[in-house]
Amino acid sequence: MKHTKNSITWFLCLALFLLILNNKIFSFQERSLDQEYTECIERGDKLKAEGEFDRAKELFERSLTIAQNIKDEKKECESLLRLGLI
Repeated sequence: MKHTKNSITWFLCLALFLLILNNKIFSFQERSLDQEYTECIERGDKLKAEGEFDRAKELFERSLTIAQNIKDEKKECESLLRLGLI
């Protein structure tokens, strides 16, 4: 019985560790996409101000794709607004 109790404890610790690790990886990926979104918006705004409308459009389309992937409706709206203003 003691052996079974130790096995269950070990299994629960491993499961908890894997759950925590998975959340950290997911959080890192989301943060990375969030940074990429911000960079696309900032670069797109700069290119638009410089008259580089085709390149700005590409970046705003990329930011829209990222926003849809991370399921952030506010960012989707921001990207669509910028695309509409080109």
